[in-house]
Amino acid sequence: MTDQADQPQTDHPILGAVAAAGESLKGVRDVQPVFMAADQKVTAVCEITALEAMLAELKLRVLAACGDAAEETGARDVSVSIWLCKRPDRNFRLPRAVVRGSAVRTG
Repeated sequence: MTDQADQPQTDHPILGAVAAAGESLKGVRDVQPVFMAADQKVTAVCEITALEAMLAELKLRVLAACGDAAEETGARDVSVSIWLCKRPDRNFRLPRAVVRGSAVRTG
């Protein structure tokens, strides 16, 4: 029997969308963009940028509604992204490129 705490909750459309996006991205975790054609890279960067904006907007909407979550957990403010991500039942990892030190650097 699997523990329910290990399963993502998708009983709300936002949770379902986030779970689906995460699963989709896991599918390309090891795919290297070096093998894409130049026009595919341009399209990918543009689409990723649009997705980042959509994700940031969604995060802000959810954060704006998190007053009750902060109150429930005893947080003093609604800096949810900090205190929720530090919960022991969450497993957040840095991207492998950042860990390896091979992330794109500017300047």
